[in-house]
Amino acid sequence: MTDGARRKLYRRAVTTLPDNSGSFSMEDWKFGNKVVSLSCGRYLSAIVTWCGEMCLIYKPGRDTVPISGCGPAAVFDTYANARAFVKQASLIGRGYCRILPCIYRESKQQSLFCLRYSMFQGSENLPPGTRLADVVMVLEPLEDERN
Repeated sequence: MTDGARRKLYRRAVTTLPDNSGSFSMEDWKFGNKVVSLSCGRYLSAIVTWCGEMCLIYKPGRDTVPISGCGPAAVFDTYANARAFVKQASLIGRGYCRILPCIYRESKQQSLFCLRYSMFQGSENLPPGTRLADVVMVLEPLEDERN
């Protein structure tokens, strides 16, 4: 990512934050891309698309954290890696998927998991460029960035 693009995303992140969020420092945040599905006007976890216990709803400018007993969230380091995932993932209908720019706080966890359903996915089996995050804030794409 170029410095200009990084500055542009930083400005969007700061201006997206609600007024009562207090100070904002990018020191703990990294830039990435979140693959989401668009359903009923909401951005949902791309793989877990039913609105059950594991489904996360992403609201632009708001922190999203994994539910208790599940985690962390998965993001991609580059747009190209996110796009490659969308193209190869047969579970996802490409028409309703979106790749949103995001900022995230990297997780110390090494796998995706949901304790309730005994589901585990080690990082070695995740798509290329996957990063694990404890907190994700998606940013609303500009009109010319919609995919």
